[in-house]
Amino acid sequence: MGVIRIVNEAETVKLSEFFNSDEFKCRGKGCCTISILDSRLLAFLDMLRRLNGKAIKINSGYRCPDHNSYIKGKERSYHMSGQAADIALPDSNLGKQAANMLYFCKSLFPFFYMGEGFIHVDIRKLSENDLTM
Repeated sequence: MGVIRIVNEAETVKLSEFFNSDEFKCRGKGCCTISILDSRLLAFLDMLRRLNGKAIKINSGYRCPDHNSYIKGKERSYHMSGQAADIALPDSNLGKQAANMLYFCKSLFPFFYMGEGFIHVDIRKLSENDLTM
């Protein structure tokens, strides 16, 4: 597993074809200086974006333990290891685009669920061999 370290106060850096560092930074106020992102999650989000053909908004990427506690996240949240993201379509049209995105999430991610206005995806059971899809 490759871990990408993101300095929260640094300039925005392009991480992949579709995503930049600001999208994955901890959203807490003054709680941490470094955010982390598992490179496998980034690779799968890029695949999802490519398959879906539409932009994907990252509502929540990395969460430091303080911010996770503040928002009452799960005690062992995969957001805290950079292995999870809450995503959404940027527009509110949840018709066929959302159905397509759910289909692709089911195909790509070992674990996902729908929340209110977002889809949680994570790579909790992913092995290095799964990246060869």
